[in-house]
Amino acid sequence: MTQIITDSVADLEPEELERLDVACVPISVSFGERSYKENLELSKEGFYRLLRESPDFPRTSQPAPGDFLQAFSPAKERGDAAVMITMSQRFGGIYEGALLAAKLLDYADAYVVDSRGAAGGERILVETAVKLRDEGRPAAEIAERLEQLRDRIVLYACPDTMENLRRGGRVPALVAAIGSAVHVKPVLHIAAGGEVVIAARELGKRRAMHFFAQQMHRRPPDPAYPVYVMYSDIRENAEQMAALLRQEGFAPDEGLINVGVAMGTHIGPNAFGLAYVAK
Repeated sequence: MTQIITDSVADLEPEELERLDVACVPISVSFGERSYKENLELSKEGFYRLLRESPDFPRTSQPAPGDFLQAFSPAKERGDAAVMITMSQRFGGIYEGALLAAKLLDYADAYVVDSRGAAGGERILVETAVKLRDEGRPAAEIAERLEQLRDRIVLYACPDTMENLRRGGRVPALVAAIGSAVHVKPVLHIAAGGEVVIAARELGKRRAMHFFAQQMHRRPPDPAYPVYVMYSDIRENAEQMAALLRQEGFAPDEGLINVGVAMGTHIGPNAFGLAYVAK
């Protein structure tokens, strides 16, 4: 048997993790002096409430070493293999932390896969790993197939403003101020190597949504995998995005994804995004 493990950046809800039999290592977020473990001590709804109300800008931190050991140890003690899918190592140290935990445990049958993404993109890899596990595939094959699949994942996000990106140090203050003044919506894209780039700057939310649809026509989705529409706190944006994609002939998954702490900290509330596997 192979234990599938991920981090909370994959945005799987606790009940989904239980249903899929996936272990999860939570990241933490701090507002001022108070720190919370995602999903264990702070729900997504609670996070966005604090994001709106707290005078302190949130700071995310990777899991503690003990959290990785706690995720790996039960599988090793059972004599099972493990495959852990992490957020892109470009975003933080979770990948390295998982490798270190496997080494400390002398866990030869543990495989750590860098998703080179986050949120819906990482989630697709986790769900694919579960499917392969349930088919009886060995852990080494699961890890190899995930590494082959990850570069076909397309992930875009459109923040409502650049303010959170500015406060998080992702864009200069002047760029953020100009963008907000002219109502420019930056379209962020996670490139194949896991790096975040600004793919476009669109005048208004509707134009940004049409940009997403254009990219899907340019790189059509593989029907063997889901098309996920994501949002941060405000579901209406995702519903509008999903409706537009249906008009364009695509079939987004009915389950819209509310992104959590990792993406929400940097893109802020009222953002929307898209994740799928290209043919």
